[in-house]
Amino acid sequence: MSQIVLFPQTIFRYLKILLTLSSQQYEWWIALFELSCFIFAALVIYVTIRKRMKPAYILYCLLGLLLPASTGTFSGLPRYVVILFPLFLALALVKIGWTKLLYLILAGIILLLTTMLFSRGYFIA
Repeated sequence: MSQIVLFPQTIFRYLKILLTLSSQQYEWWIALFELSCFIFAALVIYVTIRKRMKPAYILYCLLGLLLPASTGTFSGLPRYVVILFPLFLALALVKIGWTKLLYLILAGIILLLTTMLFSRGYFIA
């Protein structure tokens, strides 16, 4: 029997993983990556609300983020976040220069690391 799990339970589950596993394990880093994607997407959705984007875009982003999170795991969440195009529209509306630079640096580092892991045969998302 499958049940809907509320996303705070999923966040708690991931925090438990991060606190109990050793950071030397591959699973710890995957859990950190998936939780970070959720937090990043939630923050950008907040930006979409603050920038008064179309309500349909905001609803699309909320459903696109919360539906996968209600399965009880963030497994595959980075793939689901990539298709939420209003998030990228909201990132384009950010006017603070250092925020854009920070995003570009972090995105470049994540791209480099995930490409290296994928080329070595690891499952990323």
